[in-house]
Amino acid sequence: MVKIGGLVFWNTKAINYVRANTSLKDNTWLNPYTGDHAMMVAVRSSSDKTRTWASEKRNIRTDFKQLTGEDIQYIDAVAIMTDNANGKAVAYYGDIYFTAE
Repeated sequence: MVKIGGLVFWNTKAINYVRANTSLKDNTWLNPYTGDHAMMVAVRSSSDKTRTWASEKRNIRTDFKQLTGEDIQYIDAVAIMTDNANGKAVAYYGDIYFTAE
């Protein structure tokens, strides 16, 4: 059993918002490495411009309820990553914040 900060990771559920070159925007699918513990959501696709600044705004609570059927009150963790599926990637992240709006 893997525990970090009191979380048992295979009991944790997650949403992964991704720029997906092989999926249409707003498509969802199971993360192939975690089964039903993590859902993938395409927020950008190959038809979106690269090398331009993009802003995203999501209602995580609504997304989570639609994807898992669970109504959450709290978020335990936030992770940011850049996938380098083709061997090279560059990404810049700006201010990330959460609001009640």
